[in-house]
Amino acid sequence: MDKITRVLLLYSKLIRGEKVRKLEFCMEADSNSRSFDRDIEDIRLYLAELFQTEELRYDRQDGSYYLTGAERWDLELPEFQLLEGMLLELGLLRKDEVTELLEHLSSNAKIRSLESKYSDELLSYYREPLHNKPLLKMHGDLMTVLKQQSVIEMQYCRTDEGTEVIRVLPCRLNYELGRIILLAFPEKTEKETPESFQVEQIYSFQIIRTQYKKEQEKVRYFLQNEDMK
Repeated sequence: MDKITRVLLLYSKLIRGEKVRKLEFCMEADSNSRSFDRDIEDIRLYLAELFQTEELRYDRQDGSYYLTGAERWDLELPEFQLLEGMLLELGLLRKDEVTELLEHLSSNAKIRSLESKYSDELLSYYREPLHNKPLLKMHGDLMTVLKQQSVIEMQYCRTDEGTEVIRVLPCRLNYELGRIILLAFPEKTEKETPESFQVEQIYSFQIIRTQYKKEQEKVRYFLQNEDMK
């Protein structure tokens, strides 16, 4: 088995909450113990670079590796139905993206075939947002930016003013009917409240740097006061 396939297999086992023993995995992947040790270290470095809360640990008692916080629990039917209803009601994403998300959710849920057919019927009535732009990846990228407390430079299209380049300090994402809103401070603004940017109007962005300490404090102060309202 080549290295990429081997690492993906190992990582998929770990995130599913499985305990992985070196000898058993080496036999399954047709590899040796040195390769296994290097793969484990690669995964540790990958998790560290992503600032993940999960930690790769070794259980000396049974000689296995496991990922903290990776225990898997299937969604109960009411939980699935709640998430399904929220996705369909908010109308934030294109139909193909919602369909993909629901497929992933149902694969991790205790869901009967009858309920699956009911989901298909609900999807047939789904009303897509007017902008009709794919937002799932953009949303994931912005969540990473928020976690890393970055300053970004984005190509933003204002409806009546054309496209402009703006550097901002992202604060949070808000969800409204048919809209995902990025709240962010323009880089050099003196305002105490952030501006609202519609995510579907962000053509692209790049990370410029990590926020300075004063900038982080400004964002934190806003979020704390916002949560108290």
